[in-house]
Amino acid sequence: MGTQTYGDNKLYGLLRKYPKLGKSITRSTVIIESAMPLGLATKGSTKLTLLLFGMFHLANAKFMGLGRFVLPFISTYPAIWSLRTRR
Repeated sequence: MGTQTYGDNKLYGLLRKYPKLGKSITRSTVIIESAMPLGLATKGSTKLTLLLFGMFHLANAKFMGLGRFVLPFISTYPAIWSLRTRR
């Protein structure tokens, strides 16, 4: 977060001040990404999963300076939803 090329100085300062917050964010990310296949079990869980991943991708765009990261990933969501809702 503290690099000049990628990152967000305000978030970097916050994470330096509260290292447990950084660890919590890291662990939450790993758990959410690992549990993603389970999120496709039902239509409701698929909606929640896509919402969580949408927020994750938007946060990456904002806090890591990865604006190009959003569109390619979020553009796959209709295909995931279509596969999930197909009989």
